[in-house]
Amino acid sequence: MEQQNKELRDAMLSSMMELRRVKPAVSQVCGLPAGEFFFLQRIHELSSEKELRVSGLRDSMEMSMPAVSQFLRTLEDKGMILRQISQKDRRVTLITVTDKGRAILLESQAQFDRMLDRLIQRYGREQMESLTVMIKRLASVMQELRTEFEQLCNERTDCT
Repeated sequence: MEQQNKELRDAMLSSMMELRRVKPAVSQVCGLPAGEFFFLQRIHELSSEKELRVSGLRDSMEMSMPAVSQFLRTLEDKGMILRQISQKDRRVTLITVTDKGRAILLESQAQFDRMLDRLIQRYGREQMESLTVMIKRLASVMQELRTEFEQLCNERTDCT
């Protein structure tokens, strides 16, 4: 049993490393760095529902405020978003996607969708559906185990 687990652990680590190597394939979406694309996409999604506050974006993205501020600064410098102080509460900063940002996002989304459609075509719809379910389940279980793992790592005394 231990040997089988070792083989499976090795195979899982190898697969994770393979996925990391593939990552550069989607490092750019229509000339936009992937991180900026996904960030802009989330801003567009949230701001179309209601006023979007920086704090709401931070909470939605589960990122630190400095990381959110850096992405916002980059997107604002590129003319894709606009930050404005709320007229109702001057402590609040609101974010909107500009026309330029919306156009870039639509073009990038179309390109990304075409790539995903080709992936579905090559891999097979049924297998992609199964893979998606498994990845979601894996992410959920890993999140549950994260606290336990971090505690074990913090208890180690041999690496300090």
